[in-house]
Amino acid sequence: MEDLEDKLVAEMKKRGHLPNVSTFAFTATPKPKTLELFGTRREDGRYEAFSLYTMLQDN
Repeated sequence: MEDLEDKLVAEMKKRGHLPNVSTFAFTATPKPKTLELFGTRREDGRYEAFSLYTMLQDN
């Protein structure tokens, strides 16, 4: 059975390279300004990452 990720990959392959699309990745520990721009504001007013990427990879 095809799952959602398989469907997304198939759709991306159908479209091929898109010259007007950019991909950005943030690694390491983000600076406070980066968290403010791309993070989620907590109740205490501080910001936290909306997603975490750990070095541990599930295979």
